[in-house]
Amino acid sequence: MSSSTSSAPQSLQPTQSPVHRPQAKLPTGLPASGLPWPEPIIVLPNLTIRPYHTTDAASLLRYANNPLVARNMPNTFPHPYTSTTASAFIARALAPTRTHVKIWCISLTATPYSECIGGCTLEAGPDVFSRNAEIGFWIGEEFWGQGLGTAVCRALTNYAFTLAIEGQAIFQRVGAGVYSGTIRHPAIAEKVLKRCGFVAEGRMRDMIWKWGKVRDLEVYGLTRREWEAMKRPR
Repeated sequence: MSSSTSSAPQSLQPTQSPVHRPQAKLPTGLPASGLPWPEPIIVLPNLTIRPYHTTDAASLLRYANNPLVARNMPNTFPHPYTSTTASAFIARALAPTRTHVKIWCISLTATPYSECIGGCTLEAGPDVFSRNAEIGFWIGEEFWGQGLGTAVCRALTNYAFTLAIEGQAIFQRVGAGVYSGTIRHPAIAEKVLKRCGFVAEGRMRDMIWKWGKVRDLEVYGLTRREWEAMKRPR
């Protein structure tokens, strides 16, 4: 498949929807803000991935304001994480101009609109990287060790590879990066990626400057061929 000749990142606005058809029901009535509830993107037995809503600010603050979470995030995810930060982040996530990157909320399927327990991103690359997608995600510390990270990683990967425009698949590779020295050794994030079929592709040495320390960036990737092979009956 030839790559896009445009220098702009690939838009994540497919004319053909992915196979993940949400089954969760929206709450009845409007929230206090008056803005409608967003339709879910991916619904799993235990997790729902959906767009943010302005009512998510309080729970976003509760789980994001944690140094163990912020330590492994970009500096755009600050610590301390304030209510102003949360509101500004949600406004940015909902901006209609961000067609090449999707910023979504992670919530529990049992109560998908009552609490945001984490977040995730799916971003298309620019120019010759337009057939590459990068994923990222975080989950509140209270929910660690329950397999939720693996569920999110697998769901985002499947979603990316099933995106299509006019019947033609968009992405040939899904990638993810992990900062070296991630809390808990061996790194939980790397274990999650490997569990989902990702391959360690290399290390970008001294790539990260975080909180006064230099760290490496561990690069992971999964190609479409590898993903399709994983999906075949054995």
